Amino acid sequence: MRILLLSLFLLITNLGISQNPYSITIDKASGLPSNSVYDMYQDSKGFMWFATGKGLCRYDGKHTKTFTADFQTSKSGSCIAEDAFGRIWYCNFDGYLYYVEKERIKALKQPTSLGYFRFGIIKNELFLIQLNSVLVYDLKTLQLKYKHSISDKQIRFCFATKDNFYVLGDYLYEFGSINSIQKYNLPTSFYEELITPIINTWNNKLIINSKSNSTYYSFENGKFSKNKLNNTTNFIQNTAITDNSIWVCTPNGVYKNELNTTKSKTYFTDQNISYVYKDKQQNYWVSTLNKGVLFIEDFTNNYIDLQPRPQSLALGKNEIFIGSEKDLVYKLNCKTLQPEKIFETESNHSIGQIFADTINNNIFFNSIKFNILNKNNQITNEFSIAIKDVKKVDHKYFSFAASGLVGIFYIDKNLKSSWDAIFEKNKKKEFSGFNQAALIINTNGKSTEYNPTNNSIYYATNNGLLVVTNDGKSKELKHNNETLFLTKIQKYKDNIIGLSTAEKLYSIDSKNKISTFKLPYFIAKEKFNRFFIRSQYCYLFSVNSVHEYDFETGSTQKVMSLSNDMEATDVILKNNQLLFATSKGIVIKNRNEIGKYPKPKLIINEVQINGKRHEIEQIKQLNPDENDIIINYSVLSFIPNENYRVSYKINNSGWKTLDENDKNLKLSSLSSGNYIIHLAINHNNEKTELQTIQFEIKKPFWLNTFFLIGIGMLFLVLIYSFYKWQIRKLKRKNELQLEKVNLEKNLNQSKLKAIKSQMNPH
Repeated sequence: MRILLLSLFLLITNLGISQNPYSITIDKASGLPSNSVYDMYQDSKGFMWFATGKGLCRYDGKHTKTFTADFQTSKSGSCIAEDAFGRIWYCNFDGYLYYVEKERIKALKQPTSLGYFRFGIIKNELFLIQLNSVLVYDLKTLQLKYKHSISDKQIRFCFATKDNFYVLGDYLYEFGSINSIQKYNLPTSFYEELITPIINTWNNKLIINSKSNSTYYSFENGKFSKNKLNNTTNFIQNTAITDNSIWVCTPNGVYKNELNTTKSKTYFTDQNISYVYKDKQQNYWVSTLNKGVLFIEDFTNNYIDLQPRPQSLALGKNEIFIGSEKDLVYKLNCKTLQPEKIFETESNHSIGQIFADTINNNIFFNSIKFNILNKNNQITNEFSIAIKDVKKVDHKYFSFAASGLVGIFYIDKNLKSSWDAIFEKNKKKEFSGFNQAALIINTNGKSTEYNPTNNSIYYATNNGLLVVTNDGKSKELKHNNETLFLTKIQKYKDNIIGLSTAEKLYSIDSKNKISTFKLPYFIAKEKFNRFFIRSQYCYLFSVNSVHEYDFETGSTQKVMSLSNDMEATDVILKNNQLLFATSKGIVIKNRNEIGKYPKPKLIINEVQINGKRHEIEQIKQLNPDENDIIINYSVLSFIPNENYRVSYKINNSGWKTLDENDKNLKLSSLSSGNYIIHLAINHNNEKTELQTIQFEIKKPFWLNTFFLIGIGMLFLVLIYSFYKWQIRKLKRKNELQLEKVNLEKNLNQSKLKAIKSQMNPH
């Protein structure tokens, strides 16, 4: 009865492939100030800018900075543009213009507002619609340069190309950058067909759409041509033109209409789409009015939205079998990529292991029970045993690792094999469920693999790595005399590769010698939770990414980055395409294109000295007290969930690595001298995107050479003066001593004369 119901179910069930490409969501959880996004733009440095419901913000691939101020009449807006001076402009929905300059938002001095209309930047001039006029500002001075009068009763739309500013009113006006004006009559019944027009440009033509129907006009060389879109919608919020297609953004998805053909496609029908933008790296950004921004690497058919989520993959002859959550198995046609349900029960148990027997056309998988599904999608055997892994041994036998035992089993008993004797010796009636023999019991098997070089079966268990040879003997293989606990083992040529519980890779050769598997340093330091060997490649899964290691060349490359809300659990390589089982469905990547990720870019945003912003070219010489320096930088990369760390060094010192979440380099209390600050991104164990900032902190005046020479000369003068003073003092002292001696001499002579006169009788 169960088989009959299942067959009936499969006859009426055929699952169609999703038209949506694989996307990464950027929303409030990712740092956006609001999930309502109206416009997008990529500036000359590579930053993405989003006009959101809570203001204008800048995005570098990981971090968001929002620019708002209290003087804004409202923060929601659109029409983002960049001028030649590096300022980023946008218009809020009240019709007032704001721009970001030197990391600050400022307002344009404009007389009034006509309401929200697009402005235009053409060379060094800014065009702005006002009541009965178009104002032209000089972007260098931000002063009003021209004022063009127009007397139309109602302005419907404004649009700027790189050469002209267009105003659609009673006429179509064309304003040039050299103060030129052209005026064109509109076709008869123009506004009856295009009640609310939207203007875009394609191949030097203006494309004028209607917001309420499929009619549009193209305008070129002064002439209008009427056309129709391939699909219709009741309401159009916006249009974008890229890839020679009009992207019609609606509350119920986006419609891509090719302009050179009649082809059209529809995407994201469950999303309220506001705009589509293609950046310089050929990535796509789709903004929504309620769920943030969708980042899409390309719109090719690279994603199959399978729910419940796929968990495991197995490659058949011309199809891929997918084990998913809730006890469900799909079959995916490799050519059409059309999935089909082939097994389903009411259980919510996940199918973590699936194996395709291409000889007998059977599928082995384990959910609540171990099941064998034949080519007619019928269960031929089921057994209450938790099998974790199945591998092919020879044309007859398969090895299995299960909870409580490990062993071998067969499908066709009429085949002959060198393992028949071992099977007969170990089979037990109490374990007979799917023609199996338990080679080792009382052990929890985690994974198994067969090596034809030494005709041995390997089992990774809770008791270590066990090997069973063709003579029926078994033993434990140890690494450095220690038990090796592996979670998964797979074969490449003559070697068995195993992943340990410590997330390290080991290699077991055909002589059962175990060695640590050598990986390049920059990925060897990562923690890998699972790996898969497909052809000559080993795919290593970590929390943030999947790396591919080529056994033949030893080269390594990243094949996929994982976002915080996406987990990858398995991979299949078929026709040079990689199919990943992820929590969001099947993600498909072309192997030839996986190495084309753009390199990260290091950008210096600003330099602050003692808390004040300075331009880099203005800091060649600093005063002695200007010695507290902060360098604010961004690492620009739109590969999801990438983490790049920045290192720095001062002059010829060694490199020091900054925290990956810190975007400021702080240098405090620098002494005087010449400095060269080097900053670089750590990428694949190399320093890339080297940026340097050079400056000199002048010495204090008391350390100035001339000051020191003056002080030295003054000191010498003082010493000389002191010396001269001492000489004079000594000379004076000697003179006084001499005078005293002379005085005493004269006194003695006088006394002698007096004595002589007394002795003379005459």
